Amino acid sequence: MGRIFSKKAIQYKLEALTLKYKAKVMEFINDDEKIEHFLQGCEEILYLVPVVGDLASEIPTVISMLRAHFKKEYTGASNAGIIWIMAGMLYFLAPVDFVPDAIPGIGKVDDVAILAYVLKKVEPDLEKYKEWQKVNCLR
Repeated sequence: MGRIFSKKAIQYKLEALTLKYKAKVMEFINDDEKIEHFLQGCEEILYLVPVVGDLASEIPTVISMLRAHFKKEYTGASNAGIIWIMAGMLYFLAPVDFVPDAIPGIGKVDDVAILAYVLKKVEPDLEKYKEWQKVNCLR
């Protein structure tokens, strides 16, 4: 008997769930006030969630890259990368998701999985941004 959830099936579900939020991203992507409010909310919530390893260390970089992108200080991020990050964060902030957040101990597992998946997808954008920060003495 095979596994109920194959790696490919999980990846497909993660992509479908994350892309679901693309329309929401497009709704406010050109509104500076909404973007800043969104980023502040992300910072507050993401820092409260216990995550491990590289995921935790990348959160400040992701927020910084988004801010620099929307302030038009940094133009090296791909549109797809920005949309992936925003969609992943919207999923993370959404009250209703794959595993309800209210379930103690496992409620944030799907949220962390989505963020980890998104960070893997946008890794080239993040590395490019970190290099830009170094060149511009921002890191």
